[in-house]
Amino acid sequence: IAVLRLFEVGVAEDEPLPVASLGDSDELQVGETVLAVGSPFRLRNSFTSGIVSALGRGGLNAIQNEFAIEDFIQTDAAINPGNSGGALVNLRGQVVGVVTANASETGFAEGYGFAVPINLARVVAESLIRYGEVRRGYLGVEVFPMSRADAREAGMPDVRGVLVTRVVSGGPAARAGLQPGDVLLEVGGRAVDEPNQFQSRLAMYSPGQEIDLAVWRGGAERSLEATLTDPRDPSLEDWFASTPAAGGPATGPQEEEGSRTEAPDWGVRFRDLARDERRRFEEGAFVESIEPGSAAELDGLPRGTVVVAVENQRVSTAEEARIALARLARMDRPALLRVRRPDGRTAFYDLASPFVD
Repeated sequence: IAVLRLFEVGVAEDEPLPVASLGDSDELQVGETVLAVGSPFRLRNSFTSGIVSALGRGGLNAIQNEFAIEDFIQTDAAINPGNSGGALVNLRGQVVGVVTANASETGFAEGYGFAVPINLARVVAESLIRYGEVRRGYLGVEVFPMSRADAREAGMPDVRGVLVTRVVSGGPAARAGLQPGDVLLEVGGRAVDEPNQFQSRLAMYSPGQEIDLAVWRGGAERSLEATLTDPRDPSLEDWFASTPAAGGPATGPQEEEGSRTEAPDWGVRFRDLARDERRRFEEGAFVESIEPGSAAELDGLPRGTVVVAVENQRVSTAEEARIALARLARMDRPALLRVRRPDGRTAFYDLASPFVD
């Protein structure tokens, strides 16, 4: 997103130029008709039509940044090279998104186009105009998606919210009373059910602003209030230094070559613990992702936990966890995992079989 200042020859500087009307992307509904405007293949002023296929779409990895916000509007309107930067408009002619990308094996339209919501683009533009840079508020937490097992353990009637796996000591979240193991349900009165949605909600606020948080803890919902800060806050210095966005080592798996590994029979991807995680957990294999429909997913093993033992055999690294599970898979035996959760508690998960019908 860029901000341009335009002047028209022979027109007074304070006389407004005609501009497109901006809509409210928060009001979009799945199934609503939208039009994409752009210049695909150098064909200027082209329109394509479709519907809103999904909202809050993330996981595209279109932006390689630890604090990237991927909260796209997905549409089946044809999006091709040359559409990027064009408007996504509703039937009232209001701009509801900025066309950004498509998902395709060929690079051409296959019915999966994506646009940045105009409400996010508006916040970015206003910040650029006011400060000359984008200023976003930070809460100082790390979150993971909620699983059915997480919801059951928290005593929740349904799966919603995001699981707080880390609270930066001394940061805004810690000062507000957030704790690892809390389930964050709402930010500023709006529901958050995915990490990318959580990031997008926070992006609407600036440093110094107060936001209301709704969390689930101890079998009940409670309200907290936090004052956001900026990256210069000393309490966040170590956190930022440990992220790829700041040029430091990742809190994720990018510390050293070969630190990721998969147990494909069980549907689990492990990674070695990062430096700050070793201070908390000492040893084990971090559960980075769970394949949908796999044995691990069906038996409730949650992401964001650390496997410390397989069938009473201690594991110190991702590779040790993979080897132990591979051995059990070859024998078609179940696997009892001892796991440390983000809040420090120990849990056991019994993976009944590596094979799913």
